[in-house]
Amino acid sequence: ATPLLLGTVVHDVLEALVKAAGGAVNGGLDAVREHEPVRVPWPDESELRRLLQRSAAKAAQDQGVVLPGFAELLERRVRPFLEAFKRLEWADGPLEGVLGAELRGEVDLAAHDLGEGRVRFKADRVDQRTGLSLVDYKTGKPVSDKVKPSTRREHLLDQVRARKKLQAAVYAFSAPDAVGRYVFGGPDLEPQLAHVSVAPDDAELREALRQALELGLGAWAAGVFPPRLFDPEADRLNRSCERCQVADACARGDSSQHQRMRRWLDAEGIETRSGPDAFAAALLEERS
Repeated sequence: ATPLLLGTVVHDVLEALVKAAGGAVNGGLDAVREHEPVRVPWPDESELRRLLQRSAAKAAQDQGVVLPGFAELLERRVRPFLEAFKRLEWADGPLEGVLGAELRGEVDLAAHDLGEGRVRFKADRVDQRTGLSLVDYKTGKPVSDKVKPSTRREHLLDQVRARKKLQAAVYAFSAPDAVGRYVFGGPDLEPQLAHVSVAPDDAELREALRQALELGLGAWAAGVFPPRLFDPEADRLNRSCERCQVADACARGDSSQHQRMRRWLDAEGIETRSGPDAFAAALLEERS
């Protein structure tokens, strides 16, 4: 029952709530703006159990897991996350102004001084408030666990620069009246840690997003996909490798490869990417 699998079940149940209420699902963001928003109630216990059982069984089947009781295990593990989302988003009753779930959109980067090209996205939920509110559900760690809002903001900026939390920032530039939101459904999280909002008039965050996209899309355009064996923030192996689905095909278990890559990353005199130099792009990508 990996974190990814638990998150899949949570998202599937929350999407089903919007669909049952008549909201648009898997459509385009521009098209649904003309729709009337709907009220999304939280289901009673029997309906929630039915939705959870269906989503857990489907997730287990999609993973090829046929062990008796595995779907029930998923249900039990997911339940606290769903209760957290209920507390965070449905505390005052039915959720008002919902346009849809799993809606697709895109951002014209040049129109927002974010670079060249377009970035496509999918939002877990879109609400009609004073403008558009695009929500991304999260079941992992929050952006920050610090008490001071200023410290939490700095942590968000750092993660955007490192291309770890781009969704809400991209959402914020999808429309003139858009706001990007994260809702972290950790069972024990305080509300101030669970909710994170990004507005398009945040100049500092805009610059962080521009830098992240320039680096990431530049490396992509150069055809650079190096194995990220090291954590750029600490002198240790990248813990994300423990959850990688293609780890068996990687050199992460080869100590000689680790040493060669470390020497490469520490090399002096190699210019950062100023053009379509794949080698320099790979170096910059790894060092970030």
